Order: sequence, then structure tokens, then C-alpha cells
Amino acid sequence: MKKTIFSLMILFFSLGIQAAQLNIKVSHKVIDGKVFINGFTNLPEGTKVGVEVSSAADDYSAQSYKLYVNSSGLFQSEGFTDLGNPLVGSYNVEVISRINKFWQNEEILTKLARFEGNGVQGDKISLKYSMFIDAAQGVNYTVIEKTNLEQVKGSISIRLEKKVSKDSLRKLALKLREIQPRKYDRLFITYYLPNMKPGFGAWASTHFNPDLKVVILGLTIEEESVLINESKTPLGEIIGEWIDESPYAGSKYALIKKNKKIIMVRKFADGSHSEIEMIQKNQSGRIRFERKKKIHDDYFLIERDGSLGSYDDLGLISKMRIIK
Repeated sequence: MKKTIFSLMILFFSLGIQAAQLNIKVSHKVIDGKVFINGFTNLPEGTKVGVEVSSAADDYSAQSYKLYVNSSGLFQSEGFTDLGNPLVGSYNVEVISRINKFWQNEEILTKLARFEGNGVQGDKISLKYSMFIDAAQGVNYTVIEKTNLEQVKGSISIRLEKKVSKDSLRKLALKLREIQPRKYDRLFITYYLPNMKPGFGAWASTHFNPDLKVVILGLTIEEESVLINESKTPLGEIIGEWIDESPYAGSKYALIKKNKKIIMVRKFADGSHSEIEMIQKNQSGRIRFERKKKIHDDYFLIERDGSLGSYDDLGLISKMRIIK
């Protein structure tokens, strides 16, 4: 996992026997799309600190206040995201500590009274710095396959650890093109999510033909979030809910027991939906669902790992990730 760390140290000098020189070293790192603010300080063990992250350009503001300096002088914030999406771009960070009874106990207050000078503003200790998060940073991937047609074009199939933003795909595409030993004007890159079978439809593509075009073929992070969090599923006992990542047909499947019937509800990102009555059977220790009024030879199996498998008479077509 690639980490980006920026460090800033600030020293406060003050006069008097009781005065202490304050050292705070702050850094950030990106793990699985989340930004963590880390600190190393000589503030007393047990001192409560807080972290505020903001960006005027993106109208973003978030806080993590319940942090405490440990015995090694370390503290770490919660992971920051933008509604579940990775932070991208420039952000202002402020690490703060309040010298009052609402933040600190009496013992800590006594120890904090030693710290004076630049950066101590009344009952507040403050350290500010700026950080920049590259869109491609923290994107974990593996190369599935690389092919080329002499000097004409190249193709790369990529397995992503998870979904990323469109801007992250653009940055990753530029990075992949840059590191290729042979430069092609036409380079075609396809991206697959975990459990997606190469050759059966990709989640996204970034094609240089010769200009770069970024296309998300399945559900975006935002579309998936809406489908998962919406609450318009018909009333009834929910057997399970799954996300289908099929290109151009991404949706949420739900199996529901309603009025002594089993209904399969399929909801799309544009708000449309369909309902089909199903019948339930057992098949080799798994639960099978097929249409009550058969039109095709397709059916569904709840797999042992909880995913929903889509099948036809030739076998497995795809697996859908369980969300509930």
C-alpha cells in the first residue's frame, strides 16, 4: 500500500522555570481510501486533541475530536472520507487542543499550564498545515492481462480492489500509460471489480484513442450509495439484498416475502424498478429461486458465501455482492 506522508514540526519557546517547549509532528496517510491524521507530541499522556479537515473549494468540513495522546506521545484521527468517497485535492488541517475543564481533567490542565508562546491562543493550542491527496493515491490494483498488436495498440486488464472515483480512474490511467515500456497512441484499459470475470463485461474503461476517455460502465460509488441507502423497498420480510455490477445494467436485487409470496425487486440507479414473483426450491444445500412464470431458463442461487449467483442452462453468469 502506497502512503504519502507530509510532516510539519512547530516549536514553541517561552520563558520561566515552569515553561515547556512544545513539539508536535503531524503527518497524514491514506489507507483504503481513508485519510488518517497522525501526530507525535510531547503533550502529556491523556491530553485530549482534535482534528479538523476542510476544503473551501469542495465545501468540505469534517472533525475528529475524541482523540487522546497515548503513553508514546502518539495520536491518530478517524479515517476521513467525503460521504464514503476518497478525499481528492487540497485540504486544510488543524490539530487543536483546548485547555479547559470541558476537554481536560484537572491533572492534565495543570500540566498543560506549562506550555506557552506562539500557537497557544488563550485556552487553545493550534497547529495548521495543508495536505494534498492525489486521486490515484491509495488505489490498489493488480494487472490481470496485457496484450499488444505490434506498434499499433496495447490493451491492459486491471483488477481493482474496490470502486474508485472517475477522477481516480483518470489519474490511474495516466500512471499506467506512463509506466508502460512501449508507448502506444492507442491504449485500451479495462477495469474489473472483485469477483467479476474478465471478458464478461468490465466495470469501467479508460481508453486512449488517442485522447483519454473515462467511462464507468457499472454503478458509480454515488449510484451504489443511493441504492443501498434508499428506503423504498416494499414492506415485507427481506430475504436478502445484493448489488449487481453488470455493465449498463447495474442495479440492486432484493428478495422479499410479501403476502405469502416471494417477490424479486430489481431497482436501478435512475429510480425505475421491476417486480417478479418467484418460487423457492432447494438445490444441493443452497436455496434456488426461479420465476413463477418461466420465460427463460435463468434462475438464482444464494451461494454459501452469501452472494447471489445468476445462472442459465449453461451455468454461472455472474455473482452479486450481498449488502444485507
